[in-house]
Amino acid sequence: MNLQNEFQSIRDWAKERGLYEKGNVKVQFLKLNEEMGELSRSILKDDYDGYKDAIGDMVIVLTNMAHMTDTTIEECINGAYQEIKNRKGSMINGTFVKNEDSIFDYASSSTNYMVTEINGPYDGPFSKDIITYKLTNNGNDIYWHEGPNKKLGAKVGDVISNVVLRDDGVIDYTNSKIKIVRSQLEIPI
Repeated sequence: MNLQNEFQSIRDWAKERGLYEKGNVKVQFLKLNEEMGELSRSILKDDYDGYKDAIGDMVIVLTNMAHMTDTTIEECINGAYQEIKNRKGSMINGTFVKNEDSIFDYASSSTNYMVTEINGPYDGPFSKDIITYKLTNNGNDIYWHEGPNKKLGAKVGDVISNVVLRDDGVIDYTNSKIKIVRSQLEIPI
């Protein structure tokens, strides 16, 4: 088998079986989700062969979906690559976040910070279960410490607001009423 480019072979296979004549994109989308479930199961079970098979099946389904909507998988891949080839960004919480959509832009307000690291819980000399959040705003790092009575519950990548600093650049815990304003789950990918 030629592993260089099987897209036309996939399209020929699908055409011979009537997929383009009798199938539809909605059903193929459901099939794609089924294959995604198989991929998830393979990852969870450390099944490398299942992992490769699921990715291959997803590419086949995507190839057929593209053809059904008067484009090609090659055109889709090329268009996506042209968008990303010069993209700059950062790895945040295990995913690449492009600069123009980075939540660092969202955190550029003087009172908004992004959680870039979490340490703890650990026991300090005066308190137990202390969690330390490293907060970043335009390259400046500060640290928010909370004990068992304060429960921000932030994750790396979350943006928090209402951070008030004293004149010496240290967090003013009395006047800071921090809260999560943008969850890391909303990070654009």
